[in-house]
Amino acid sequence: MTFLKKIFGTRGNENEVSLIKKCLVCGEINPMKVKFCSSCGSEFPVVFDHFDAFISYRRETGSDLASLLKIQLENSYHKKIFLDVKELQVGRFDEALLNRIGETPNFILILSKASLDRCDNKNDWLKREIMHALRTNRNIIPLLIEGFSFPSEESWALLPPEMKILNSLNGVTYSHIHQDAAIRQIATYMKSEVGKTLTQENFGLKLKPVSKQKDQSPTLADNTLIAQQKTNKQVRNEKVDDVIKTPAFSTTNKINNSNNNSSINGIRTITNKKDGTQLVLIPEGEFLAGGPNKTSGGCPPFPVYLSDYYLALYPITNDQYAFFLTENNPELKDLTNWIWLDQGCFIKKSAKGYEAYGGKNDHPVVNVRWEGAEAYCQWAGLRLPSELEWEKGARGIDGRIFPWGNNWDKNKCRYSENKGEETTCSVTSYPEGISPWGLYQMLGNVQEYCTDWFDADAYNRYWNGNLSLPDQGESRLTRGGSWRGVTYHGQFDCVFRTPCKSNFEDHERGFRCAKNP
Repeated sequence: MTFLKKIFGTRGNENEVSLIKKCLVCGEINPMKVKFCSSCGSEFPVVFDHFDAFISYRRETGSDLASLLKIQLENSYHKKIFLDVKELQVGRFDEALLNRIGETPNFILILSKASLDRCDNKNDWLKREIMHALRTNRNIIPLLIEGFSFPSEESWALLPPEMKILNSLNGVTYSHIHQDAAIRQIATYMKSEVGKTLTQENFGLKLKPVSKQKDQSPTLADNTLIAQQKTNKQVRNEKVDDVIKTPAFSTTNKINNSNNNSSINGIRTITNKKDGTQLVLIPEGEFLAGGPNKTSGGCPPFPVYLSDYYLALYPITNDQYAFFLTENNPELKDLTNWIWLDQGCFIKKSAKGYEAYGGKNDHPVVNVRWEGAEAYCQWAGLRLPSELEWEKGARGIDGRIFPWGNNWDKNKCRYSENKGEETTCSVTSYPEGISPWGLYQMLGNVQEYCTDWFDADAYNRYWNGNLSLPDQGESRLTRGGSWRGVTYHGQFDCVFRTPCKSNFEDHERGFRCAKNP
């Protein structure tokens, strides 16, 4: 009490210490609630009682982690965190607590083992906090602890229907091994590029009940909002490239029967003049990279910032590559360094140059080497994507496992168990498996070359903020599974990566192009 008396002074009962304050101009003691000193008329400074996040938890199983989370977010990320009723001013704690939730933009919900089991009780406080956060449209960030599981269908039926949205919100998985990464991920969800509160809507999620039977991941239409709401700069008003007479193979013709689209479902696209490739704008900003797949470091997803770029809607087709060969008429040395024209490749020499055959015109080109992919990109005025650009194109920004969501679905890509007697398929197949940006076949059909040299330690570098590309290596890099791939080897998720010799071709490798804005 001595310290408080020295600063604030006291009158009468010591219990009133917190209700008075001392004027720093004349020294007069005033009631805490007044705005101006009663002696000299000076205005007291306004004390802003603002919090960045409210932590909600089940006291029996989540209190230790809640305290740790508050300390880490405040000390490492300079966030002001509301943790408990002790942070409240005098008054009815129940009303004040709910008011605090409504005034705080982020609601961090610690989901520990059995934490939702008592939420069928009308007066359960955790339930009341969750419901108020939902009804006031707070940015809810679930933190899932080992041992937690969502209720069964029968148990969900006993809870308010609004609470079922928790099962579809993009949460953070916590483990002691990757504690720092989980807390960093929470901090990322709390902020935007310009310091504004980042809401679940920014991640393509809508606060509405979702059927468990349906895939609960953000849709293409939802993620359209992301492309339309760039924060650091306006989407450039670059003119969509003039459409020229492109070969009959152009996949542009397959989209809405138009040769001059500037958007697909609201996402900006351009058409490359040289070869008719249609590219989609991937807007600047952070996305969650990496994941538990051992090829990407085996760590939880972590935020990576990329500038905006364009990525092709489809892989390059046999028709497109045949057109490239015809235009360049390579000598045998160059030809064999680019592509191997054997029976597994559906391009052949013809009287007019080169042509696709076997009804595979709109299938992705295969048997192409990395040098052949690079040569095509240079000819077309495009480039190969980096592996991080490829990954963001495949999974959007929310750290999903597959382009379509977090649940495996064998009907959404071409792989070994659904190909039958065939190998590749048309690049426009499996529209149900498109990525959040609308990109086709980011998994399945063919593995795709990236511009990077393969580096087994790359994700440790990315984790530490070093996004530079290796300037040398023994192998190049492909991403995505192919028609030959099998799910139990982990080949079908957005972080799977494979080294490959640049001078070696394969029946399951192809590529798609990228372009700078």
